[in-house]
Amino acid sequence: KTLIERLSQKIEENTVLDEDEIMHIFIELVGALLYLHNFQQQGVQRVVHRDIKLQNIFLKSTENQIHVKLGDFGIAQQLNLVKEKVRDCVGTDIYQAPEIVLGYFYDEKVDIWAAGVVLYQLIQRQNPFVDGQLKHAITHKIYKRTRASSGMNDLVDVIFTVDP
Repeated sequence: KTLIERLSQKIEENTVLDEDEIMHIFIELVGALLYLHNFQQQGVQRVVHRDIKLQNIFLKSTENQIHVKLGDFGIAQQLNLVKEKVRDCVGTDIYQAPEIVLGYFYDEKVDIWAAGVVLYQLIQRQNPFVDGQLKHAITHKIYKRTRASSGMNDLVDVIFTVDP
């Protein structure tokens, strides 16, 4: 089951994911991204997924635990050099980090931004930035605070830092 299917199910049931479940999913997602970003094997180093979104996050349930798996590595990019960055404008618009939207060089941090968009969507059940105003919104950090705890809102604020 994908994360978007899980979220859609909750919306249909008119319920929300509780904060503990959201945090567990987010921690699993960040763990998977850290694995990719630090990957070194057989000449491949530092993989940037570049298409983190609800549809590409899969949930696998075992007994009492949910595990996150990433899918769709079609536009993933490896960065062999320590400071290597890329400039391609790829991925799904609403998940794109400011560096991509503005046409700058970027690295694996764009995946963390996209994970922040996923986090926001899980909390609010909507996108943090309005289509058509994305460039203005992300450069001016315009998005609604979530209905979550102040700690969760602080996490969203840190992730949505432009030029970290």
